[in-house]
Amino acid sequence: MDGNRRFGKAKYSDALKGHWDGGQTLVDCVQWCMEFGVEHLTVYAFSTENWRRPPQEVNLLMDIFLKYSARCEEEAEKHDIRVRVLCNEPEKLPPAVAAAIARLEAKTANNGQRHEAREGTENGQPRPPQKGLSSGGGEKQPSKKKKKSFQLNLCVSYGSRGDLALAAKKCCEDVASGALVGGAAAIDEGALLQRLASSGIPNPDVLLRTSGERRLSNFLLFEAAYAELFFVDKYWPELTKQDLRDVLEEYDTDLAASGLESTLLIIRQFILKENRTRF
Repeated sequence: MDGNRRFGKAKYSDALKGHWDGGQTLVDCVQWCMEFGVEHLTVYAFSTENWRRPPQEVNLLMDIFLKYSARCEEEAEKHDIRVRVLCNEPEKLPPAVAAAIARLEAKTANNGQRHEAREGTENGQPRPPQKGLSSGGGEKQPSKKKKKSFQLNLCVSYGSRGDLALAAKKCCEDVASGALVGGAAAIDEGALLQRLASSGIPNPDVLLRTSGERRLSNFLLFEAAYAELFFVDKYWPELTKQDLRDVLEEYDTDLAASGLESTLLIIRQFILKENRTRF
């Protein structure tokens, strides 16, 4: 979700105002994803590197999260959305933000129970065919299938390198304590995946980044190893429903052949842009 600050500067002559427009785009994107049958959306909301930003901007982003977390909770309950927060430096969060995250996760923990674990989703293995879009009467339309549950994953105070380091440390600690049996030989890809912040979330199939940037910026480096990458030359607040449809339709062509289920991840890089979380 890149380009919020540049968008704000271009439209309002105030980079910080771009965060608010970016937040509304996130709200819209959640709705679009649900309509298109995507079951998981993971967004890069605030990276560990973002703590280096000016205090005024960091404080604004924390205030935005607090202001809209309660509304997010209401909408999540209404639409059966589970919200998870991926964080590997929680100690840096203000107490009020940490409390809001804990409440949001707890209140939505039982949502999305219609979503069942599918065989073969671990460690990047193929999953049963489940197309997110289908054709009909010329233009492709969202699948007319039984309504799926939806999970929104927010990466807050998150960085993939740090997450991998923590997972490796946990593996060593578990070997030492006997919780992980087999010594160093027991530390494999599966052991690392189980100890990452994203544990329990399917590996991504699609990764979308806006604003023309073409890098991962320390986002889900391990999990996105086999994701298909899409880059849109627009600022995040300018993203439209048709842009998302185009990405999924292009992916849908390969989906028919590979039989992978759509899991969409959108990079949101506060190092360059931000948003408002308004539900």
